[in-house]
Amino acid sequence: LKITRRDGIMRPIELLGFESEQLSAVRDLLRNESGLLLITGKHDSGMTTLAYSLLAALENASRMVVTIEDRPAYPVSSFNQIVKTDSAGQSRLSWEETLRAVERQEPHIVYLAGAHSLDESRIFLRLAATGRFVLSTLYADDATSAYWVPLQMGVDPHALASALTCVIHCRLLRRLCDACKRPAP
Repeated sequence: LKITRRDGIMRPIELLGFESEQLSAVRDLLRNESGLLLITGKHDSGMTTLAYSLLAALENASRMVVTIEDRPAYPVSSFNQIVKTDSAGQSRLSWEETLRAVERQEPHIVYLAGAHSLDESRIFLRLAATGRFVLSTLYADDATSAYWVPLQMGVDPHALASALTCVIHCRLLRRLCDACKRPAP
């Protein structure tokens, strides 16, 4: 059982713990109209929180956001959320059908949660190559592994190099509560 606070998932990017230079770089990145942003980390490292916060920062009335997830981590009424699997964990659509469904909507921004296979990796590369801003999460030990994991799956290295705009690696750090912390010797 995983219990999360829905109200804390889409935080302003200023509250995510970026240092000032990093925050400036993220803001510059979010001005791009196309490209691929990979968010990496280990399980429960905050990748989904970061992805949804970035989507919230990107979203406006003139930009359509489509998400492709096993089950949406957090339902957002202004996003078109495509569910990859049914309640039994079986794929609802083939990857080609999913890609066609996304392309028909002509989104500006696409979020693909957990690119675990070659087909999923090909989807995010194809969408990024067609002028969309694509975010995807990927399990990796560090930022440099974000390039090698898709290559080990069999992704075309030239397609990855031309689409990849940025990699952000997530790691959770312990933080003391501002209301509870007290100085100690």
